[in-house]
Amino acid sequence: MLDANDFEETETLKNGVTVKVRAIRPADKAGIAEAFGKLDPESVYTRFFHAKGSLSEQELKAATEVDFENVIALVVTIDSGGKETII
Repeated sequence: MLDANDFEETETLKNGVTVKVRAIRPADKAGIAEAFGKLDPESVYTRFFHAKGSLSEQELKAATEVDFENVIALVVTIDSGGKETII
């Protein structure tokens, strides 16, 4: 049986970009905050139903510190100059 918190798969998109889909980790807080900061205001509104400039520490904790029993969270990343970047 697969342990969800160890999930990781690499895929190639139709446009040729290679992405990694993996379980989220507590260490992903900065990456999630960075990815959020790149969203346009309309995307933020669609996700949160109000304008929001950044994620709170509580929201980052809730998003990245999941139990993989009741909540499973995945991220998609790309290799950006040798650095894994959440997209």
